Amino acid sequence: MRLLITGATGFVGGRLLESLLRSGEEQPAAWPQGWTLGAMTRNCDTGHERGRAGNVEWLQADLLEPEGVQRVVSEWKPDRVLHLAAMAHPGDCERNAQLAFEVHVEGTRAILSALEVGRARALVVSTAQVYGVPSAGPLREDDELRAHSVYGLSKLEAERVALEFADRGLDVCIARPFNHSGRGQSRRYVLPALAAGLIRAARSGDVMPCGNLAPKRDFLHVDDVLDAYGLLLERCPRGQIVNVCSGRAVAIGDLLERLKQRLAPDVRCKTDPERVRSDDPPLIVGDPARLAALGWRASRSLDELLDEVAASALESA
Repeated sequence: MRLLITGATGFVGGRLLESLLRSGEEQPAAWPQGWTLGAMTRNCDTGHERGRAGNVEWLQADLLEPEGVQRVVSEWKPDRVLHLAAMAHPGDCERNAQLAFEVHVEGTRAILSALEVGRARALVVSTAQVYGVPSAGPLREDDELRAHSVYGLSKLEAERVALEFADRGLDVCIARPFNHSGRGQSRRYVLPALAAGLIRAARSGDVMPCGNLAPKRDFLHVDDVLDAYGLLLERCPRGQIVNVCSGRAVAIGDLLERLKQRLAPDVRCKTDPERVRSDDPPLIVGDPARLAALGWRASRSLDELLDEVAASALESA
């Protein structure tokens, strides 16, 4: 089986490649062994020589150049496609809305247009931000979508593109991941940012400035998310949308306290009004029932996730 991954140099894509390149029982259970791996990137000068490296074939193509994508896909002939490529940070999308829509919408159209009906099966990774500011939780896949950010709106439009291809017969489904983290995630995201802030404050003796600690969010370990993606690629019905979430809501303040216990118990934290976002939804939590019905269960605890984030922060401090 030939698996093509877009966005393979990102946090989640890189983690998946690392996992699939392990041997034997160390490989993730939800992913069959023996994959032939292809990693699509627009720039082969990002640390990977063009061609084969570490049992991965690096394929150069820019999702914004459909002819190049078509050529690469036609030559490589994948059986499965995990479409992760995105402008992953919402702040980047707000600063360049046009590029965000091009990457998410036209990039999704390019990769799906290149696939052969009857051969390839694709999973398009969207985001829980398509729900926007929910009125309540847990959020279900058929709830009203109130996306308001550029990131959420562009991903919602990408979902519509994927559903159009599903209607035409392409075997494509959609994942809506909620918050997830783990070793190696950028400090631009909440858990690594909190961990790095605690370490800095402990070393300087300063008070740690914080944003709004009251909102509650739904967090998963990135490896549980990858298990979900592997399962969806094999079992998800064509055209279905599936939340990837834990179903539990945890306050950011609680996560901060638990990271403090691991990294800097004596650090004092103080809310900085300039860091508080007035439009922060008080609760975002998903309903994982549809994913669970396909056989998925989270196998990593929140404590395991926080242990890994804390250890990663110490390694990179």
